[in-house]
Amino acid sequence: MVLSSYAQVDSLSSQLAQVTNDAERVVLLNELAWHLRTSNPAQAMAYAQQGLKIAKQINHLPEQAVSYNRIGIIYKNRGEEKHALSCYQKALAIEKRINHPYGIARAQNQIGVIYLDTRQIEKAIPLFESSAKIFYKLEQKTAFIQANNNLARCHRIIGNHKKSTSVSLNLTKG
Repeated sequence: MVLSSYAQVDSLSSQLAQVTNDAERVVLLNELAWHLRTSNPAQAMAYAQQGLKIAKQINHLPEQAVSYNRIGIIYKNRGEEKHALSCYQKALAIEKRINHPYGIARAQNQIGVIYLDTRQIEKAIPLFESSAKIFYKLEQKTAFIQANNNLARCHRIIGNHKKSTSVSLNLTKG
């Protein structure tokens, strides 16, 4: 049974109230931030920042990366691309440090979207190419398609319609 978003938030909040282990708290805080990112971005930001603070205190690098990711998403949703970019870059640095391929690809794609949105296409293209390859290798089909579509969009914007079509049709290769 899939819980509604409100039920998930209630469940996570109840768990958070009972958990004393900092590593578990960070995971719950980041999950709460994820579920509240659009419905209550201010609360989501508070949870993500609290998660980041604890993750730094206990040197939990994977959850630090997740916290930066969540904070970046909230900034992006607010239209604060500069702050979002900074958070995504911090997440990417950590993901590379811990050699987490999915996290690397996710951060590359998110950074690429910022560059795409700010018309820095030359910076976006290699990020989308790299993230698409990683997502393909990891068999993350939805994420691969998103990165590939972002790449095709870049080529359309710069007027390379042949490459855009080629990328769009190339949904079976990384």
